[in-house]
Amino acid sequence: ANPSLMQDVYFEIARKLSSFYPKRTKYYEKRADDYAAMIDQIVDRISRCISEVENKKVIAFHEVWEPFFETIGVKCVAYFVSNPEEEVTPKRLKELIDLGRKEHVKLVIGESVSPISFPKKLSEELNVKLLILDPIPDEDYVKAISQWGRKLCESLKERSYDFNDRQLRFIYL
Repeated sequence: ANPSLMQDVYFEIARKLSSFYPKRTKYYEKRADDYAAMIDQIVDRISRCISEVENKKVIAFHEVWEPFFETIGVKCVAYFVSNPEEEVTPKRLKELIDLGRKEHVKLVIGESVSPISFPKKLSEELNVKLLILDPIPDEDYVKAISQWGRKLCESLKERSYDFNDRQLRFIYL
């Protein structure tokens, strides 16, 4: 989920393809430039939107989001796990509840590829929204970061929810 890294990937792909098809070098370079420019535009748009949000604090499921959050100005105060194979424990959930309350976290971010029981419980305990993101894009990366950013900004701009009625709102991406 690192926009800068993905720009590098596009240029590396263009370089590799150019080595196989030298006559198409300008085309590949132009395509890489276009994708890099699209990423820059999307990141700028998301960053402007996030800059309008007073509370940008979140707790996310996994550290894979850190480069993206840093790029757009979202403050992740903690992660449920440090690697995808790690299991969330009740002790870890308690730590996150305490930290989330102390830090006044605005949003909990789960992942579509991970169990949502702990993120759901945390969002209920903190009385905040739960946003579910898919860290593995179905389509191209440019569309994915645009969708991630839009959902993040919309979720951070929304008011907190009252979970006394236990009707939890989810946003799936």
